[in-house]
Amino acid sequence: MPIQITVSKLIELLPKTRPDLGVFIESSRQTLKEHLSNWLKMIRTRVAEQTYNSYETLLRVHIHGRIGQIRLSEIKIHDVQKV
Repeated sequence: MPIQITVSKLIELLPKTRPDLGVFIESSRQTLKEHLSNWLKMIRTRVAEQTYNSYETLLRVHIHGRIGQIRLSEIKIHDVQKV
């Protein structure tokens, strides 16, 4: 059975992974796309291949082109809501 996850749920989960994985984020400069690309690389060996592929597709199709260029320090709720 394929894993179903919404883009907003994925965004909601990301802050919880930062401390758990010991990720340093230079939020004043880093864009959402850069952060999520690094996050994908980090989780690749920790999740099932199908899960990784689902996350990668969701980010590529729904996030990167729409709000991926926004710096982490500048992301607002309405940015995520328009996805």
